[in-house]
Amino acid sequence: MVEDTGEGTPHRQAVVDFCVSCYNNLAACFLGRASSGRPEPGSTIDADYTLCVSACSAALELQPSCAKALYRRARALSEPVSSNAESVDEAIRDLAEAAKHSPDDKAVRSLLTKLRRERASQRSRDTETFSGMFGRGEIYDRNSLEQQKEREAAEKKAAEKPRSVEDCEREAREADEVVKSLHAQGKRQDAEQLERKINEHRQQLGAYKEAQTESEARKTRLDPRNIDFRNPTPEQVEDAKKHGIDLFDPLVVNELERLQDAQEKQERKPRHRRRPPPPDVGKIPLHEIRRRLDGMGVAYTGCDDRPSLEQKLLAQYHSPAEDVDYDLGELNDDDAREGGGWFSSWGGSWCVIS
Repeated sequence: MVEDTGEGTPHRQAVVDFCVSCYNNLAACFLGRASSGRPEPGSTIDADYTLCVSACSAALELQPSCAKALYRRARALSEPVSSNAESVDEAIRDLAEAAKHSPDDKAVRSLLTKLRRERASQRSRDTETFSGMFGRGEIYDRNSLEQQKEREAAEKKAAEKPRSVEDCEREAREADEVVKSLHAQGKRQDAEQLERKINEHRQQLGAYKEAQTESEARKTRLDPRNIDFRNPTPEQVEDAKKHGIDLFDPLVVNELERLQDAQEKQERKPRHRRRPPPPDVGKIPLHEIRRRLDGMGVAYTGCDDRPSLEQKLLAQYHSPAEDVDYDLGELNDDDAREGGGWFSSWGGSWCVIS
């Protein structure tokens, strides 16, 4: 590729995105060719893996947060037969970075977990092999291995559940401590780069929290149980108009409040469902009768003949303790449909405020 990233022009970002896309496509081709074991004539599998690494690195120079390039470079580093422990460590670093930018990517999480597990297993084997070779010292001391296992277990647990706002805020605070440490070590460039990422993270988090707050406020405003029909918001007035309801009509407001009170009383009542009607047992195969009795947890030991089993099954559909429907009280069929919403039959049509 001949690069011209459009420095100083309004098309700079579009050019960068296009170049990154091209590099990613090249990397995908090289990786696919290498992993299939069918290199081009005159090339080798290792050469294709190397080309994949180069293409990914070029993409990451333009866009360091590109999860696709980080994932493909990690595969190209870890998959070759000739890869060593250092290559695997580099792959794990790439995958950890990709997981930060794309936390929901299952392929990234899966490969990261796999490589970490293999690395820990290899270190454990090395510990057993070389333990005692240098007197009381060990190449990998057991405390480090235990700490590594704990970190991996914590990361696995964190990957299984969605990250909360508190998790994101905690990560930002931890990153602030890293920035301070980098400044103390004189690594100003690294500190500034990390600080920029933290600021981006906090901006995204702030936008998310604002959107969540607005969403909750909207739900509260539109919840029928919270509507003050005598002091409606402009949004509620417009929504009611769409359904042909005038919230400035006193008669309409009185009826809506009556329905609202009736619905609240209904929600406070316990509800029981009536059992379905008994089946026509004469048409059910014998094995199906036994299966249904098993599913209901009914013992039928000693009932070997079909009439006894049929009687057992029919008895389950006539339990007086559960054959109960609660009275709907003030709500009637004109007020409640399918147990939800406030309805009115004005004008001969059904309307609902939702």
